[in-house]
Amino acid sequence: ALLAVSQGAEIGHAQDAPEEPEGPGTRERTAAAEAYDKGSTAYLARDYATAALWFETAHRMAPNSAALLQATRAYERGEDLPRAATLALQIMHQYPEDAEAVAYAKGLIDELAAHLVRIDVDCEACRLELEGKLIEQTSFFIEPGKKHRLIAEFDSGRREGDLFGDPGMKRLVRIDPPSEDGEPPPPVVLVPLEPEQEVELAEKRKEKPKA
Repeated sequence: ALLAVSQGAEIGHAQDAPEEPEGPGTRERTAAAEAYDKGSTAYLARDYATAALWFETAHRMAPNSAALLQATRAYERGEDLPRAATLALQIMHQYPEDAEAVAYAKGLIDELAAHLVRIDVDCEACRLELEGKLIEQTSFFIEPGKKHRLIAEFDSGRREGDLFGDPGMKRLVRIDPPSEDGEPPPPVVLVPLEPEQEVELAEKRKEKPKA
């Protein structure tokens, strides 16, 4: 079985305080800048795994294309190619207005796609976990030639199963939630991702509001 991700955030305001635009505050931006600096230091020291984690931390605290781009580069230099390609997909979906970042991301995907397996998950209101780690998007890459455990959490329960494929494959996974009345859901299978299905999923992503 397999899954998909949806995340939401609540922003509270102090009583009678003027409303401010949604987004990171001064504290978050300061912490993000510190994380970015630590990532840069690690990158220059060629500790690419550590650098990537700091850049991702900076992006979570204050989302921006520069931090995500640097995380992608660090994963690429550290030869974690599935993660690099996955973040490249995220850049294209999250920052389409950044032409330079998108050009880099597209080039990287074009270079790596033939050596990885792309997974696109189609499910509603579920949270995804791959190999024990939460994932923030429903399109990602995995290493070929081995199985990867995917867990999908729904309000009514969880479904899980193995992802796998050969280099260059694109696989589509549609996951229905467990039935609340105890009836077993239909089996989840990996199928080739057809071009028209890829367009359909891309349109769905555009329709989802940003958290």
